[in-house]
Amino acid sequence: MRADNHEHDEASHDCPREKQRVYENEYGEVIEHWKIALIRRRARRMGFRQDEMADVQQQVVLAMEAFRYDPARANGASEKTALTSLADRQLSTLRRAKLRREQLMAAMESEQHEISDQRTGHGDHREAERAVDLVIDVREVVAQLSAADRSICSALSDGQSINQIARTLGCSWHTAKHRIDGLRQHFEHIGMDGWICG
Repeated sequence: MRADNHEHDEASHDCPREKQRVYENEYGEVIEHWKIALIRRRARRMGFRQDEMADVQQQVVLAMEAFRYDPARANGASEKTALTSLADRQLSTLRRAKLRREQLMAAMESEQHEISDQRTGHGDHREAERAVDLVIDVREVVAQLSAADRSICSALSDGQSINQIARTLGCSWHTAKHRIDGLRQHFEHIGMDGWICG
């Protein structure tokens, strides 16, 4: 790294136009330091572990290098905002792919256990483990929602209709439906679309 890198502080990450210098990093002089820091922050925020960071970072850097910021087409968005959106889209795609791989591996492992259980006479505890895992995953996601969205999820899990939820919220049927659709999209966005009913 160049000696002047040590002067570069976290605050300058928020002002990419002020710092147009390219910093030497693990990508040589290919990408500016603040972009690497942006990728890392967004990846940590989306729950990627430190041991996954190099692979995740590599994928997002490739997308950033292909991206060309055009202020005329940015609808007022800064370069940082545009790159944050790009990084988030790339990271969401990577997270969904990771979840699909994990689900596929779990399904394959489950099939192997079921075949083994059939041969040895064991069985029902695997289904119970899956049910517990599902409950834990759903609770973690719901805990991150707003209080209003948590109450909608609770009402849905209690089997309430959209009309009942609308009355509870004191809004129209269409507003309640819109909120429920937003929750469905959120669950799909985080890779839990296989666990959404209806």
